[in-house]
Amino acid sequence: MATYNKNTALTKTLVAATADTVTFTDTGAVIQLTHHATTTDPIYFTIGGGSDATNAAAAGATPTSEGDDCRVLLSGTSINVAYPTAAVAAIKLISAGAVKYSIQVLAGRLI
Repeated sequence: MATYNKNTALTKTLVAATADTVTFTDTGAVIQLTHHATTTDPIYFTIGGGSDATNAAAAGATPTSEGDDCRVLLSGTSINVAYPTAAVAAIKLISAGAVKYSIQVLAGRLI
């Protein structure tokens, strides 16, 4: 599992069947995730929040491919989700394939 601590944005490629954890220290209204369609495999993810990076990462469940209580991002799509009501957000992502993704914190309102 790879862990990244960022301020506002990250673009990476998931290793197949291995979860990434992305922790953001800048707050915003929305977290936007984009699947770059490098494969047709969807990305499954969870979101947690906490007072610091360690607590935020611990708050979100580790996702599994096609797992219960995971949100899904289909190939070639983007999704906006509300930023957790916490100082730090942690997003955990997994896919069955090697999928390129981007994730960023946006200041705009969720519509």
